[in-house]
Amino acid sequence: MDPDNRQRDGQVVKITLPQSLVQRLQKCVHPENQSRFIVDAIEQRLSFEEQFAALEETAATWMQTNDQDNLPEDEFTNWLNETDGYWSQAQQ
Repeated sequence: MDPDNRQRDGQVVKITLPQSLVQRLQKCVHPENQSRFIVDAIEQRLSFEEQFAALEETAATWMQTNDQDNLPEDEFTNWLNETDGYWSQAQQ
């Protein structure tokens, strides 16, 4: 997404955040960059969720068409390990 279009095409959304999260945001991100930071965080999380949904769909299809006793668990475990913990961070 074009960063310049974020402001022009934006929509104001009222949400409630935990006070501790707001304090961390204010401490770590300059006020002028906070909206962009939040947009980037949401985009990153949505991308993960979409990829995970596609993975679940693919796995379900694979399990329907293959012998479930021969699941490539080692390959899947290796893939999870290669994500450098992103999997566990996203599940929190």
